[in-house]
Amino acid sequence: MRRINASQITDPMRPPEGYSITIRHSMIAEVEYYRNHHWRCERCGNEVRRSMNRPPQEADCWRRAGAACRDNRCAWHMHLRFCGGQYIKVKEPEPKAKGKQERRQPDSAGKQCYKQEDDHIIDLTD
Repeated sequence: MRRINASQITDPMRPPEGYSITIRHSMIAEVEYYRNHHWRCERCGNEVRRSMNRPPQEADCWRRAGAACRDNRCAWHMHLRFCGGQYIKVKEPEPKAKGKQERRQPDSAGKQCYKQEDDHIIDLTD
């Protein structure tokens, strides 16, 4: 990557400020952008942000150990053990406006443009 970034060879696609190609990048901002469903515990105030519209639940346990889960990294079972409160939704994304979907209209005379006979289709627009 260093060789490409430092190259002085004429390249019509090169941006004016030069290349800045890296092999590592951070996706933190992108992940936070998509985590737009916010849930808050009504007892302890713990906030959980999710990308999907479902409350925190037992299915979030990464070990799938059920009620016997004693892993300190399992947020769901830790919350259940020490607080036990219910999560309520406090924020969600704006609903998308549904646009009009265009439907294909038959030709101006209102007749079919194609007709199927046997195993082939005949074009009637001639």
